[in-house]
Amino acid sequence: MKFSTLLVTSMFLGLASLGQASQSQLITNLNAGLNQTLVVYGTSLTQNGRWSDVTPGRGGLHDWLTGLYGSRITMINSGMAGKASNTGVASLSSMVLANNPDTVIIEFAINDAYTGYASNNIDYNISVAQSKANLNTMIDRILAAKPSTEIILQTMNPAIDVNGHFNGSSRPNLAAYYQNYRDVAATRGLMLIDHYVNWTYLQTNHLSQLQVDLPDGLHPIASASLAVTLPAIEKALLGSAAIPPVPTGLTATGGTGQVSLSWSTSSGAIDYNVKRATVSGGPYATVATGVTSTSYIDTGLVSSTTYYYVASAVNGFGESANSAEISTTTLGGSSQVAAPSFSPAAGSYSAALSVTIVTTTSGASIRYTTDGMTTPTSTVGTVYTGPVSITATTTLKAIAYASGMTDSSVTSGTYTITAAGGLPSPWLTQDVGAVGVVGSASYSGGTFTVVGSGTDISRTADQFRYVYQTGGSNCTITARVASMTNPNSASKAGVMIRETLATGSSEVSMTVTPTNGVTWQYRSATDATTNGSRTAGLVAPYWVRVVRSGNTFTGYLSPDGVTWTQQGTTTITMASSVYIGLPVTSRNNGVTCTATFDNVTASP
Repeated sequence: MKFSTLLVTSMFLGLASLGQASQSQLITNLNAGLNQTLVVYGTSLTQNGRWSDVTPGRGGLHDWLTGLYGSRITMINSGMAGKASNTGVASLSSMVLANNPDTVIIEFAINDAYTGYASNNIDYNISVAQSKANLNTMIDRILAAKPSTEIILQTMNPAIDVNGHFNGSSRPNLAAYYQNYRDVAATRGLMLIDHYVNWTYLQTNHLSQLQVDLPDGLHPIASASLAVTLPAIEKALLGSAAIPPVPTGLTATGGTGQVSLSWSTSSGAIDYNVKRATVSGGPYATVATGVTSTSYIDTGLVSSTTYYYVASAVNGFGESANSAEISTTTLGGSSQVAAPSFSPAAGSYSAALSVTIVTTTSGASIRYTTDGMTTPTSTVGTVYTGPVSITATTTLKAIAYASGMTDSSVTSGTYTITAAGGLPSPWLTQDVGAVGVVGSASYSGGTFTVVGSGTDISRTADQFRYVYQTGGSNCTITARVASMTNPNSASKAGVMIRETLATGSSEVSMTVTPTNGVTWQYRSATDATTNGSRTAGLVAPYWVRVVRSGNTFTGYLSPDGVTWTQQGTTTITMASSVYIGLPVTSRNNGVTCTATFDNVTASP
């Protein structure tokens, strides 16, 4: 079951912190038979979120409230896509006050943190302090117009870089803007629905699922909005507790060398922990964490042995107490399917090859994966029916399984397909311009080593060693410059997108130097003079990235590959096919600079 289809409930930090909070004024008044108007106010997360959809039958908050209270509730969506709190203040009268609301739910922090607004945009460059001031201004004006209005604040989901979208990099200080909402709610005694707590738990523990739920890194898909955001609001309005309840209905069935467990869904849980003991009452050892379904198979157990189990439910606010204990006894006899083997074995090869996967267990089946991330199981992965074709560097994983037996361990191996110069396909390398010493490049264990001379990458012509592949009109090159020698204080090693391999080609680059910091540089036309900027005080190891979106090029830097800061952006008309890669220049044409790169990713 995909995580986004589970009942995954973000909770809230209200006046009672993580415990039972007060019921909202909205629900109290509706229960008393009063008509109420609710306005939800914020960004595209509100305007376009499924949780806030006021169309009947869409499953959002409107449907939930009208299902309980009928025509007594009027809900108005006043979200504004692409807007931040400066616009929120300016539009408050027409979008909120004109509706004479009884309750207002507000969120603008995610766009207040956005660093990409043009300088002539009303929402350009909203600081953390200004964001907080704007929030207080909106609250003050709402209460001045109608002092009885209930105001509820929301933090929302994180913003991440995924699928060529850099919504995380463009919001490097988002957490501070969300903290404003917590601080204002605490200071002014307002209800806060803190979605961010559970979303970041999901980000930390189930990143691949978060990337599915936020396909552009910012906007939750409908199922995630209904499973994560909506239940949090419902629980907050009702005043429900934050930590999920204890799982119920735990069952255990002993098998050959394994125990199959299942339990009922715990409302508000993101995942579950499974714990095992060999005596009743424990102590229990945790045998599985982060289980996102309501079942688990505990393998590798001793035959004819009684085991005792409990389960607990977990979300961003903590872990429930353990469930009631259940026990079962494994069957007599024990056998595990033999682990698969690969032929030829994993390693480096100079050409494409076919890999045969076998297990010595008669009648067993095999499943495999090739994405390097997914672990195969008896139900996950491609069923093996014949040799697997390996045409580029690939991590192959396989598992063998058979009815009535314990699944094998997972066999994993990486096949590196190298091209001329010892580089993995599709990377190539050559010198660009009239270098004084011929350069070189090699690859081993995920690290590129590039040796280059040249006078510089600058002015109207470049001289350097380049490791490259082709890219398109929307491409990204990212790398960590792990180390570099120091033949000159301004030697350069980094990432680049250039139109051609000619010395005077238009180009955009982010490079690290030995002592002169990180340089953002671009040549806007063939043989033109370069321009750019420098961030001083930074040295290898450091992360750099260049992104092309049409004719817009943007450079980023990061100390850890997680938090990215934009250093520069420019518009250059380049051909649809370009060269993206890793440049190294010594800036001393008689000697070379040696740089190593790891965590290299290219999205051509």
